Amino acid sequence: LALVAQSGVRDTRKSLEILNAMDLPAKAIVDLDYAFTGAVTDGYLQSTDPDINAIKVILQRLEQQSKITLHGNGLPQRGIVKAAKAFEILANEQDAQIHIENLHNRLKLQGIWIWTKGALEAHIGTESKNELAWAQFKTSVDENGFQATCPEPQTLIELVGWLRA
Repeated sequence: LALVAQSGVRDTRKSLEILNAMDLPAKAIVDLDYAFTGAVTDGYLQSTDPDINAIKVILQRLEQQSKITLHGNGLPQRGIVKAAKAFEILANEQDAQIHIENLHNRLKLQGIWIWTKGALEAHIGTESKNELAWAQFKTSVDENGFQATCPEPQTLIELVGWLRA
């Protein structure tokens, strides 16, 4: 297995196509927001998807509760919190979880893993994606073990199993 960094989530479809054309089996790992933007643009999901529509209703409720700020397209934008944090708040809503899981499962069948808690950070317990956060996470795993460090160890175990399949 090898991880290949993309220059951005908008490169997901192209990256998968290039790697597959090179006869290299490929899968993508993306943040939750991809399901509502890139997956639709790339043709993996329809904009009229019932799970996407149900989640947009939940997002509207969160905005009305002054927890997040929405863009005109009905998706989170920087405002009360950053958009990434808004997707994390969404993922913690009980009524959103079944819809997120449905999107996650449908995209997995197409070779794309979305983080169901919003982004990787929520699954491993880090605050950011910078090198310092990664180093602290690695140090904690080395000192305390994976299970003690990671708040969502089962998710990562499932991810590795999916990647190997």
